[in-house]
Amino acid sequence: DEDRGTDFSDLAIWDNVQTLGLRDSGSFSTHLTGLQLGKLYYARAAAANVAGELVSQSLAVFTPQAAYPPIGGTGQPGLKEHVWDDVTGDDKLIPIDSGNGYFTPTKLAITLQSTIWNSDQNMNWDKNAMNARAGNQVGNTNFGFLWEGYLVVGGSSPVTAGAISFGTRSDDGSVLWIDKNQNGSFESNELIVDNKGPHGEVNKAGTITLAEGNYKIAYAFYDSGGGVAMRGRWEQGTETNYDNMPNWINTGGNPGMFLHEMTPGSGP
Repeated sequence: DEDRGTDFSDLAIWDNVQTLGLRDSGSFSTHLTGLQLGKLYYARAAAANVAGELVSQSLAVFTPQAAYPPIGGTGQPGLKEHVWDDVTGDDKLIPIDSGNGYFTPTKLAITLQSTIWNSDQNMNWDKNAMNARAGNQVGNTNFGFLWEGYLVVGGSSPVTAGAISFGTRSDDGSVLWIDKNQNGSFESNELIVDNKGPHGEVNKAGTITLAEGNYKIAYAFYDSGGGVAMRGRWEQGTETNYDNMPNWINTGGNPGMFLHEMTPGSGP
């Protein structure tokens, strides 16, 4: 997990050296085994012949990710729901899966409770409804929620390929992330709805274009005082006004739209 530089005499201090043997001129490839998922790696190529020795000036930096499930896999319907008490702020929403984000191992290790939301309930919750979802453990303010899993596009899902619009109305902050490039992490351009707070009830919307497939998704919300509201809607096509979106986010009322676990299948 550290770059060891471009000095050929320092090859021995790298954590691992993969010997490729004699190679002709031209391109070549190799593969690595035993890498840890989620760990940051650095790599350089090195070569030697009668003319001398060389370590590449180009540095490869990568993090292995779990295989992304293709459409056609089987899975469990719904979204995973996580709750925190007194863990709030915009840095829990953006970024969501690094730093202080809710969707990080550090924050997931200190949840108040984690359950599965797969019942027929609209994402249309006020203070009492949010507290009830948390088992009446969070009081009336200063708490956070994360809903995560996969959005299914195509197949039996009500969502079809093309433009899809999403919106939230929240007090305080809320966001929606969708892993459009399916690399297993949420990058800055995959923040679809940015309704961070703190604020009273505010509407925000965003549109994304997706092909058929399964996409990692994360809704997140926090309250930091005053009123409480978390509402989510969607519409097929392009819509910039939350109030014009006819469909509520509802894991039980939209069969096939969300999965909280995926088992890879054989494709579409």
